[in-house]
Amino acid sequence: MKKLLIAAAFVAAVYSANAQSQDAFRKDVVQYLQMSKSMKAFDDMTKDMYKNVPLAKQADFKKELAVIMTSLENKIINIYMEEFTPEDMKAVLGFYNSPAGQKLLAKTDVLYTKGQSVGQLWGQEIQALMTKYAQ
Repeated sequence: MKKLLIAAAFVAAVYSANAQSQDAFRKDVVQYLQMSKSMKAFDDMTKDMYKNVPLAKQADFKKELAVIMTSLENKIINIYMEEFTPEDMKAVLGFYNSPAGQKLLAKTDVLYTKGQSVGQLWGQEIQALMTKYAQ
């Protein structure tokens, strides 16, 4: 009986340590997502959606949208936790906290805007090429 209690206590200690480790890992992933603005595109897409909903229903819409957005964020967090190790995320956060990482973060919006413009021009070039050869 004593051995069983010792084994159960050991399993509980290991489980507790693993849960704490997973919580810390999750917090690191959340910190990365916040620093990198990875969720910004979703926020931008949904920011003004409520304006298309009648005023009387907007409060309920916002509540339900918040639930959906939380679910999306949890799914994205889980993807990162499946694809990276806790050590990987510590290294990524280390980079983002470095001078080069801070510069990258500061330039994210500019890079996104310029990249979007280049992508639109590329799309026009491809469309012209397709039109040329589709006839």
